[in-house]
Amino acid sequence: MARSLGKTAGAAPAVMIKNIAEFERQYATYDAEAKLKDALTCGADLIIVAIGENVPALKDDAAKLQFGNGLRKLLRGLKADKSPTIVVRSCFWPNQAKDQVLKQVCQEFGGIYVDIGRLAKDESNYARSERKFEHAGVAAHPGDKGMQAITNAILEAINTHQGKTTK
Repeated sequence: MARSLGKTAGAAPAVMIKNIAEFERQYATYDAEAKLKDALTCGADLIIVAIGENVPALKDDAAKLQFGNGLRKLLRGLKADKSPTIVVRSCFWPNQAKDQVLKQVCQEFGGIYVDIGRLAKDESNYARSERKFEHAGVAAHPGDKGMQAITNAILEAINTHQGKTTK
C-alpha cells in the first residue's frame, strides 16, 4: 500500500501502522487517548481504518450504537484539529450489522467508505488458495492476492475521491 501511495504522491510516505484489535474487542471502554497517543498526535494526511473482523457480533441496536459511538470517538481523536482524508473499509467477511455501522460513521466524518465484501466471494483471495495452512482460521484470512485486492480497492477509492484515474 505504501509503495502505491508513494507512486501516486510522487514521494515515499511516512507510515504508521497500529493494531487496534483491542479496540475492536473493547470499543465501549477503549482508551484511545492513552493507547494511541502517537497516532493521535502525528498529524497524518491519510488515515485508513481497517477494522471489524474482531468486533463481537452486534446482536441488537444497543450493541450497534455502542460500536458506533466507540468508532466516532476513535475517528474524532484521529481527526483532531487536522483535516486528514479518512478511509474506512468494510469487513472482508461481509457482516451487515458491522458494515452498516462502519459506513454510517465514516460518512458522518466525511470519509471514504470502501466496501470490500465482494472480495470474500472469490476463493482465490483466501490464504488457503495459495498454500496449505494447519490452522483453519489462518487459512480463511486473505492471502497475498486478497491483500493486494484490498489494497487496490482502497487505492481506487482514494484516487476516485481525489479525481485521479487509476492505472
